[in-house]
Amino acid sequence: MKYYMFLLLGIIILPLFSQSSDISDYGKHEFKIDLGYLFVPCLKLEYEYILSEESSVGAVCFFGSEDIDMAFQALAIYRWYFGNEPISGFFLEGHVGFSRLRNYDFETEDYDNSLGAGIALGRKWVSKKGVALDIFAGVGKTTSYYSDSTFYPRMGITLGKRI
Repeated sequence: MKYYMFLLLGIIILPLFSQSSDISDYGKHEFKIDLGYLFVPCLKLEYEYILSEESSVGAVCFFGSEDIDMAFQALAIYRWYFGNEPISGFFLEGHVGFSRLRNYDFETEDYDNSLGAGIALGRKWVSKKGVALDIFAGVGKTTSYYSDSTFYPRMGITLGKRI
């Protein structure tokens, strides 16, 4: 199991040290917030680092409220873009991550930690001033044995700034 975790970590980190394309009109960093969670007591923040004109890596942190089963989630993402503009248009995303789920058993609160992986498909628009809007949807599978479902949704509408 450790071998697979180190292999996966190497696949995610290795592109950070590779040569990248010249993206002169755009910055290489995007900071985003998920607009869907602004109306509920949850917070989902995303960071994306541009590797080339058609790929990026990033991180997602989700902080849930007591009203939902997901207490915390941290994801590492890789996106491959196939649009006409650099790092915009349609994308395919792969992600791996860690989740902390709440279990309510006999009126006591307990937590279940699990790993997961999944895919998503989405669309990104970027303005000339670097404002980015992402819409995406997908699914993932966790290793949780205590949850009602081992599948989880990966969806969102994020708004952010490329710098």
